[in-house]
Amino acid sequence: MNLETRQAQLLMSILNRWTETEYNKRWQVTLWNMSWKDYDDKMSKYPWGSPEFIEEGTLWNYFESIGVLIEEGLIDEKILAKLIAGDLIQFWE
Repeated sequence: MNLETRQAQLLMSILNRWTETEYNKRWQVTLWNMSWKDYDDKMSKYPWGSPEFIEEGTLWNYFESIGVLIEEGLIDEKILAKLIAGDLIQFWE
């Protein structure tokens, strides 16, 4: 029971971040406003340190952290997939 409670708290922490205004602003900056043909084109438009580069990096780190938690069995992949799979798929594409 204690483990399930901790897993639920961790999941809620992830979901709280996912519903924050800041997260959604990052999402708009990276997925809706950025476009490029290839890596070189991307880096010429959004170089290291640019606001877009930083916003995208923040999302990469967030999703990478979620992946590690899933891999370590700390979050149930099926539950998380039901909740935010659309964002994950769209981001990786």
